[in-house]
This record gives sequence, structure tokens and C-alpha cells, in this order.
Amino acid sequence: MARQSDNQDGDEDGRPVSADIDKREANLRGLLSRSKGRRAYAIATDGSEELITAHRNDQITDAEAEAVAVAVAVAVAVAVALNAPGNTALQAAGLKALINGSKAIEAVNVMKAVMSVDQNADE
Repeated sequence: MARQSDNQDGDEDGRPVSADIDKREANLRGLLSRSKGRRAYAIATDGSEELITAHRNDQITDAEAEAVAVAVAVAVAVAVALNAPGNTALQAAGLKALINGSKAIEAVNVMKAVMSVDQNADE
């Protein structure tokens, strides 16, 4: 279950996706049956507070927010090195890159670079 009760993004039909529901409940509610619902759930559950705020303030797109929120998880699958979703420090690095005009894939690469240089980035 996710960390914060006030983090919400809308699903495809505009219904709120709360970070307080677990994956089973999200499936039961049909939130994960469409790509927009899966994206909103990923942002709400894996995104840091700063990432969610930037997303809500339209500083970054849905796709960029999702990419940053789950990027560390992808790196974990590839590198089997870190437990990434919810990693505030790595998400901050990706968020900074996005706000400075980088594309989502570039932000993910920044996060991977931070992980490779800073062995403590996964804590």
C-alpha cells in the first residue's frame, strides 16, 4: 500500500486514483484496466511528493511523471541493484532534469547515471 492519502490523479474517466488503495483494490475498481488508470496508479503509488506536485502543477507531463516514478524499478529489473519505486533522491534527480527541459528518456538516463556513481542512492 502506498504512503500518502492525499495524492490523487485522475483515471481515464476522471475518477480519482488514490495512493491509499492497494493493487488488488485498484484492479477491483477497474483502475488498472486502461493505460491512463495504470499510469495514474503508478504516479500515485511510486511517485515522490515532489514528483506528484510537479505533475499536478503541469511542470511535467503524465508520461514524464510515470517515467520518473517507475524508472528506478526498471533499472532494478535490468541491474537487479536497487529497490526503486518511492526513491525520493533518484526521483528528484529525474525531476530536475525534466524541469530543465530534458525528455523523459534523458531524465531516466540521469537517474541511472546517479545510481551508477552514488552507491548510496538506493537508500
